[in-house]
Amino acid sequence: MNWKLFPTGRWCTTLEAHGGHLALHAWPSGSWAVTRGATIPKAGDPFLAGSRQEGQPTGADLDAAMVLAEKAAAAIADSERPVS
Repeated sequence: MNWKLFPTGRWCTTLEAHGGHLALHAWPSGSWAVTRGATIPKAGDPFLAGSRQEGQPTGADLDAAMVLAEKAAAAIADSERPVS
């Protein structure tokens, strides 16, 4: 995935899913999140998953947070695929 650094220190990328764009967020602290948003993520996008949820892991560092966000986004995208 093509992650980009934002001035706030948050790294972000997007994934196109059946239900629309998913924005993946990762921080150097190991925190991560997946939101539903436009191609360019913005504040207020609906939260779908992330390390702030009980039972969700926090990464040891930025790279681990990116991996966790990618896995969560892939699971969300897979769950949105139409059943044929």
